[in-house]
Amino acid sequence: MDNVGGRHGISGRVGVMSYRDLPPDLGAIPLTDPTTAADVVDLILEPASREAGCIGLMLCTADGHGISPVVIDQIPDDVPVRDVATSLRRVLEVVAESDGCVLAARGRPGTFLLTDEDRAWHEAMIAVCRDTGVRLLGAYVATMSTVRGLPEPLGEAAS
Repeated sequence: MDNVGGRHGISGRVGVMSYRDLPPDLGAIPLTDPTTAADVVDLILEPASREAGCIGLMLCTADGHGISPVVIDQIPDDVPVRDVATSLRRVLEVVAESDGCVLAARGRPGTFLLTDEDRAWHEAMIAVCRDTGVRLLGAYVATMSTVRGLPEPLGEAAS
């Protein structure tokens, strides 16, 4: 997907993993369990994509079964979070049309500790999902050493 966002634009490869690369029963496993979801994030975000900076989405059915992974990689460090959110909004509008939901991850180099940029990305992802009416199954940060879950939005964690 080239030049898909805002003033800076986000360019790079949009890779869709082949189902032959995924576990054969992945479509039967709901991605509502955080451990399973983290494993899927680990699978779809390759080390090179994480090192280059990326966003990974697993597009899912309404009941949380994975349909298709999408990876946008080579996101420059200086691209504002709002530009990434604008690009993701376009994808999520399509997901909303089919009443689907999404699992989201930010891949990046560096520490496994959460950063201010991770938190900003998470807040933007929550906002875009709310705006488009897409349920966010979970949000994760993937580094070379780990996949780390981010907390559920407060309103959803309390219910």
